[in-house]
Amino acid sequence: MRYFRSLFIFTIVFAPLEICSLEQRYREVTKSLFDIVGNKNVAYLFFHEQKLDRYIAILDEAHPHEVLIYAFNEPSLIKPIDNILQNSIKKERFLRFFRKRMGRVFGQKGFEEELNQICSKLEIPKQNLEESYLSQDWDRLIITIARLKKG
Repeated sequence: MRYFRSLFIFTIVFAPLEICSLEQRYREVTKSLFDIVGNKNVAYLFFHEQKLDRYIAILDEAHPHEVLIYAFNEPSLIKPIDNILQNSIKKERFLRFFRKRMGRVFGQKGFEEELNQICSKLEIPKQNLEESYLSQDWDRLIITIARLKKG
């Protein structure tokens, strides 16, 4: 009897908890991070730097291409990303975030395969990103993607 009661309680308490994939967690953290950074003022960001650092630490585990692809394919993040790129302090940190990570993984799969994957998933013609990608000009790559995705 005790076993069934424990099983019943376990089912009621833990069944509603959805076990999400790592990819889903990275997407949620990406969305939260860019929403906060894009929609809050710089003073707010300085006071909440530890929270933002925790988000960044989580995203440090994710592949930067996946973060980039999700961020620019999520319609609700286009405006926050545009806001980030309009503010010089936010823009520098945003670009530094990608610069560091992109440089770490550049060429792991082969340049052509990586570039084709990014262009395909972002639905951007390869010729728009090829030069900045192959020259590892990550700032120009990010700004070009933002400009093209904004429309």
